[in-house]
Amino acid sequence: MLTHVGVVDLAEEGQAYVIHAVPAEGEQEGKVRRQSFREFVDQDRASALIIYRPNLEEASLRRAVHIAEGYAKSDISFDDDFDLASDDALYCTELIWKAFLAAGVHLQPIRSQVTFPGMSGEYIFPADIMSMIPGERISFQPIGDHYEGIGV
Repeated sequence: MLTHVGVVDLAEEGQAYVIHAVPAEGEQEGKVRRQSFREFVDQDRASALIIYRPNLEEASLRRAVHIAEGYAKSDISFDDDFDLASDDALYCTELIWKAFLAAGVHLQPIRSQVTFPGMSGEYIFPADIMSMIPGERISFQPIGDHYEGIGV
């Protein structure tokens, strides 16, 4: 089961970063962050990693990454209400969905109906994002001491 998503930003110097929306944890406030790939796959935070490559034009991919990076630079808060109608805060899959939409990629939203105590409604989950954006899974790897060369 996928629990979190981000978009990979390959910087000019070859360094890989991940842009994603994370909830508050400890002293860190919840917000959209751009962090190194190494930090993103920290063993204390992840047990496995899937790399998914959208089958889209390179220009569309670059626009989506640029838009996601703009959310991080704008210090957008994490959306604790998981409200898809609002743009003032974003949760992880909402960030990806809105970045691709703003990049001109038409995505028919796939939403999952959820009913939990204190939380019910339609939400976009990580697996829904992979169903919306045509592409291929190019790597799956459990996170361990070694994760070099996984195809980023």
